[in-house]
Amino acid sequence: MTKRAIVWTPKKLEKLYEALDEIAETGSGVTPWLEALELMHEKTGLSKVQVSDKLRGLAQKHNLKLNREELVRRWAEVSVYFKEADPNTKIVRHSQSPRRSPTRSNRATSRASQRHTQSPKSVNNPNPPKHTQDQLYGTASNEVQGNGEQHNASSREDDAPTNSGCDNRAGNNENNNDAEEPVMMLEIEPYEWDMIHAWRDCMHGKRFLTPMSQDAMRLALSDIWSLLNEGVKSFCKAQPVAHLTTGKMSRPTFELARTFTSGCWRPDVDECLNTLFGDPALNVPLILRAFAAAAITSSLLIDPRQQVPHSITVWRCSPDAARDTKEAMEVEYFENVVAPTLPQLAKQYRHDLFDVFSSLRAPLERHFYPQENQNAEDAPDFAFRKQQHSDWATNVEKAFLDALKLRLRLAKSKSLYEFKLIRQGQKFEAESMVPMVPKAERATSQNLVLQCLSPAISYYQRAEHGRSGPRWPQVHAKVILEGLEVDENAILGVDDPNDNRR
Repeated sequence: MTKRAIVWTPKKLEKLYEALDEIAETGSGVTPWLEALELMHEKTGLSKVQVSDKLRGLAQKHNLKLNREELVRRWAEVSVYFKEADPNTKIVRHSQSPRRSPTRSNRATSRASQRHTQSPKSVNNPNPPKHTQDQLYGTASNEVQGNGEQHNASSREDDAPTNSGCDNRAGNNENNNDAEEPVMMLEIEPYEWDMIHAWRDCMHGKRFLTPMSQDAMRLALSDIWSLLNEGVKSFCKAQPVAHLTTGKMSRPTFELARTFTSGCWRPDVDECLNTLFGDPALNVPLILRAFAAAAITSSLLIDPRQQVPHSITVWRCSPDAARDTKEAMEVEYFENVVAPTLPQLAKQYRHDLFDVFSSLRAPLERHFYPQENQNAEDAPDFAFRKQQHSDWATNVEKAFLDALKLRLRLAKSKSLYEFKLIRQGQKFEAESMVPMVPKAERATSQNLVLQCLSPAISYYQRAEHGRSGPRWPQVHAKVILEGLEVDENAILGVDDPNDNRR
């Protein structure tokens, strides 16, 4: 915070009031702002910037929602709040009660002023109270939580001019011979007021949400996987697939394959995928579903580009105020920065997944398509495939958008969530996996995972720095096991596998 000492003696304040009175008498409504500012500059002998800042400070000090130009233009009607004639000194002085206790709205400003006062001790108050910075932040935090109307009403009553205040000041001035001595005082700059108001607005209602229940999480994921299944089916109809191959596998496809296969390098990943492609228990839609699940899981992870920027650490601040400020900043960032980008991001993910599928697809031979001399638009299957393309785009983009909204909801939760795809070849674990097998069959720890169709989701308690406490499972991963029959109803979500542990 910039600390700039500005000298405003009672004499210079009198000159400022005289300039404002002169402007009001000549017609403040028709006096140009630059001309009025020049007059106040000449009267006070201070710079135009200092005069302009003083006008803002006067309006803010008396809770007047006026900018500097409006204050000058309406000086004739609001001057009663700022000055009153002193018969003893004939100095137009600021209207303040003698050492009244500050109201809620002015307490933070008065404390900040007292911390940086460099003048000798006042005769009226030789031992001014000292306030710590923790008390300053604590007062601001309490103000955010309510009592706004009450402190506004009380501040208006305190700001009204009273005769007793004039008499007391007149008596004090008789014993105060250094009234013209400059008072070095820290003024709160306009941008600092803006920061205070922005902080109050940010703190209002910005809190982490209650974690999602297990049933709500399952329902949200069930809708996502259902849309994804329909999208994969539409792709296979719009782009007929003879078989899948790794010959044209792109780099993004390779990166997705690494998340659910046991391979790390390109030859190992190719070998794992070729094993999947040749398995009799798997078909093309199921294998493409694994790539789609990997893409959805990647979208559920927080993109590093969308991480909340590192907040400025405020030292010697109330721990509660610092924690609440950090929490409100994260929630506001997710709502105002991340949320508007989700539709475009879902569309981009859909394009990327289409490229992944296309790089794995080996098209049908030419004799399956219309003859070369036949117009493609007149082909009997063109309209059908075009509709399937549209269905693919609609379903998959909606699935990604729902996944991104779910991720945003979880990011604003009081818990931290973890998404994990089960790798190929890993042993079955009943604590985190659900096999896609008929109910008559039983899976054991000796069965190996052939393919993962949805990630396992667990959560931790959110701590001040990262996560804390044990990991709690939320949703189990859906897996296809090697050597066991595949249950299509469980894959399509007709049965809820979590209700009946196999």
